[in-house]
Amino acid sequence: PAHVGPHGLTVRQDANRVSAWTNRNNGSTGGNRGPMPPTFPPAAATMDHPNRLAQLTNTGGQESTAGGRDSEHLADQLCRHLEQTQLAAKKKEDVLIRQLQETQWKLAQAMNARQQPSSPSSSSAPLAAADDGEHFKCDVCMDKDKSILLIPCRHLCMCGECADRLMGGPLAKRLCPRCRQ
Repeated sequence: PAHVGPHGLTVRQDANRVSAWTNRNNGSTGGNRGPMPPTFPPAAATMDHPNRLAQLTNTGGQESTAGGRDSEHLADQLCRHLEQTQLAAKKKEDVLIRQLQETQWKLAQAMNARQQPSSPSSSSAPLAAADDGEHFKCDVCMDKDKSILLIPCRHLCMCGECADRLMGGPLAKRLCPRCRQ
């Protein structure tokens, strides 16, 4: 299957454009070398390159010119380098996302520990007497007391068990139950 890049060109179309530019300019003796070859967008990285590039550079089953072999070799190197770069970037992204999640979790735990009083104080007694306790229950399970502060919205709206379930799910679904941030 052909991979389509952000410019709407498939990898095959980009490779054809490079090959055509190379072949046109290898025989040129004048100073005007025509337009520069296209740059390859990052999204057009993967393709089954050895066989595909051979198909792109050979014309009618004949051997390609030295310039064609050079462009084939260059395109092959670029594809391999791009694949390696994308793989390394994906691995680094995964590590950074995990570190961010762990840091957010630690911050929420620290904020929770800081907000919970070590002993009942007289200032919290009037508030507890005025409320029937529903205000302090988890927004998700409505059973346990709220104990987790979410980042970046700073809503204190979940108990530890519900937060564990939320953090264990897919990244796209790790949203605040109140504001969906």
